[in-house]
Amino acid sequence: EKLRVTEFEWKNKSVGRRPTSRQRGFIAQEVEKVMPDAVQIVPGGDDNPKIKDLRLLNFDPIIIDLVGAVQALQSQLKEEREHRRELERSLAAFVKKWA
Repeated sequence: EKLRVTEFEWKNKSVGRRPTSRQRGFIAQEVEKVMPDAVQIVPGGDDNPKIKDLRLLNFDPIIIDLVGAVQALQSQLKEEREHRRELERSLAAFVKKWA
């Protein structure tokens, strides 16, 4: 399953908050479909009646899965390198014998 990195306009009109700016990240509703444990749902309040439920990202599960994926790829790469070396040794032995 895939997380889609996207660019979006961060609109924040609250006093003391960061101004509107261009950001890169994930859309919580999309992350929720792939990794529900990475999304926290906060019930909307009286502050903004347009927001029913606010979804906040918890990056810990995303980072943990990312580290696990990198480790798996490193392990796979190591196996592929060892296999390539075995093939190179076999080829060298074959060439030496039949050349």
